[in-house]
Amino acid sequence: MPEVVLGRIHSIIKLRESVATLSAVEFDTVTNLYTMAAFSHHAEYMFQNNIEEEYSLFSTDIAEFKLINSVYGEKMGDEVLKFMAKSLASFIPNGLLAKQGDRFYCMYPATRKLTEEDISEFSVHFVKDAPIPNVVIKYGIYENVDKSIPVSILCDRVTMATAGIKRDLTHNIAYYDENISLKQIRDQQMEANFEDAVADEDFVVYYQPKVDINTNKIEAAEALVRWMGKDGKMVPPGEFIPLFEQDGLVHRLDEYVFYKVCEFQKNRLEKGLRVVPISVNLSRSSVYFGGTIEKYKKMVETFGIPMELVPIELTESAAIEGVRIIHLAEDLVDAGFSLHMDDFGAGYSSLSSLGTIPFDVIKLDKSLIDQIGNTKGDVILQYTIKIAQRLGMKVVAEGVENIRQIEFLKAAGCDMIQGYYFSAPKDQKTFEEMLEQ
Repeated sequence: MPEVVLGRIHSIIKLRESVATLSAVEFDTVTNLYTMAAFSHHAEYMFQNNIEEEYSLFSTDIAEFKLINSVYGEKMGDEVLKFMAKSLASFIPNGLLAKQGDRFYCMYPATRKLTEEDISEFSVHFVKDAPIPNVVIKYGIYENVDKSIPVSILCDRVTMATAGIKRDLTHNIAYYDENISLKQIRDQQMEANFEDAVADEDFVVYYQPKVDINTNKIEAAEALVRWMGKDGKMVPPGEFIPLFEQDGLVHRLDEYVFYKVCEFQKNRLEKGLRVVPISVNLSRSSVYFGGTIEKYKKMVETFGIPMELVPIELTESAAIEGVRIIHLAEDLVDAGFSLHMDDFGAGYSSLSSLGTIPFDVIKLDKSLIDQIGNTKGDVILQYTIKIAQRLGMKVVAEGVENIRQIEFLKAAGCDMIQGYYFSAPKDQKTFEEMLEQ
């Protein structure tokens, strides 16, 4: 008899342990919402038992959540997550909810139509009552989901939609549609073709002249990469560059372009032809990629060309990111490179960086040049040019398109112009012909 009682006790203990294990797998420990595995299971069960019912998927993504944890602490970060879980349960009471990291997913009957007004109202109340101030949320909606595909892919699709507005300051709501799916397929194809494109030299360097504003003579140029597809059609830079920046391939592309420019300069020097400095962009991810400076310096030394013939362009947004970029910029200068600040005035506060980073040239962004004719814009440009030159920097105006802009920039003392008024980016052969002229 004691053995039977003991056996039952062991069975009860084992059952409780199994329930506890299942609960840990099924429910998120912070919010008590479903985990993604449990969410997928219950959603698919719901689809199978409600064949006639259509469903929609709603997602929220808390922007810069890692920063929230860093500034306020993980305990307060958990409070934000708990508040989101509670808010969503109230917003869509008949929805199936799950949490994954700082993202939340809600599957709900498509008869409930979430309007942008509904979401905006939810967002206002959330931000107002959240445990910390100024929380930014990105929302995704996938209406009438395709129930024939796995729930995990449905979640990937709505997440993909919000990824498209991650850095968009004007839009917080994104809708999944077939265009996004087609873009994903296109992106995957470009990623898969990258290695072959590098090996086959399908990436081609184009050169956009920088012209002395007083003499109209080409004094420098910027190297810009283009992708010639196997079908002979050009892949727009706006398609592949942002993609490669996201997936990390851009540092390889940066190296490829730098190598090609070094090779170009070497060939012209050997032939005794005129050479001008050709600046090469260093993307943000390349800035933080280990060994970049050493690799670039070695390339220059291998080709045996002067450092001043291959200046490095850093975007303004990268230049203001903090102490690390200051040290890297100093290391670039110590290695012998000339530094140019690209996109100056493109929406960031960068005047302070002029005094902390050793730039030789600043390039005024097209958004500033487009302000010419506006009184305040004129004043900002005039003083920016004066400040830069007082600090010993040359000034290049980008995106110059008409004679009125040239006349203003000339009067303001700008050094060089770059833009379609003088020349669009040109292939190597055409650019060489322009140099000889």
